[in-house]
Amino acid sequence: MERRGINLEHTEVGVILTGSEEAGLRGAKAWAETHKDDYKDVPTYIFCCDTIHDPKHLAVNTRDLNSTVKSDPELCDLFLRASEEAGVPCKRSVVPLFGGSTDSAAFTQGGFRSVGITGLSHMLEDYYHTRRDSFDHLNEKGVENCIRAAAKLIETLEE
Repeated sequence: MERRGINLEHTEVGVILTGSEEAGLRGAKAWAETHKDDYKDVPTYIFCCDTIHDPKHLAVNTRDLNSTVKSDPELCDLFLRASEEAGVPCKRSVVPLFGGSTDSAAFTQGGFRSVGITGLSHMLEDYYHTRRDSFDHLNEKGVENCIRAAAKLIETLEE
């Protein structure tokens, strides 16, 4: 962000890294429980980027956890607008029944405003949740697009 000339005066950015699917989901739940009262005095938004495999599938998930948890609609719109302004193709989607979950569901259930961003076909690939599910399924262009959209989003929030 510094290289892009984005200097934040009114916005604080934190990064939470979770991983290993269900272990990461448990970590997200534990974090939300531990910090449930820490951010009540300031607007707090959580954007969870998960399984950024294919740039053509970059999407804001309006529903998560097998479509049982509703994502924050304002945050969905914010990310979509930021993506458009950054020139990053992004669409609306849902995490379908039997599609699993992103950590966003745990943050939402914990009382935080959150949305999950994914970059995969929900017609799940054969590597998904198998021993072949490894870092090399991340897509460099997909991750770059996700970061560009997130940086634009942060810039928008700062304004």
